Amino acid sequence: MPEAYTKDRYLISTDPSKLDVGQIHEFLTTSYWAAGISREAVQKAIQNSLCFGIYCGSLQIGFAESSRTTYALAIWPTFLFSNRIAAEDFANG
Repeated sequence: MPEAYTKDRYLISTDPSKLDVGQIHEFLTTSYWAAGISREAVQKAIQNSLCFGIYCGSLQIGFAESSRTTYALAIWPTFLFSNRIAAEDFANG
C-alpha cells in the first residue's frame, strides 16, 4: 500500500503510478552509471523496487529507488535526482 507525506505544497509518495517514467529514464540515460539504460529496464526496476517520488504540485521534482531492501531493514537508495531549485525550496521550508 503506497505511503505519502505532505509538507506545504510538496508530496513524497511511494505510489509507483505517480512516477514520471519518461523523466526518470531521461535522467538516467545522461548519468555515468546508467548511460544507455533502456526504458524497459527502468520500468522493471520501478516495478521491483521501493520507489519514492517527490512532487511539487503535479511536477515530479525528485526520485529515489531502492532495489536492495527486504522491507524489514534500512533502505539503500540506488539512484536519486532532483530539481535543484525546488529541492532547495523544500529543504528551506
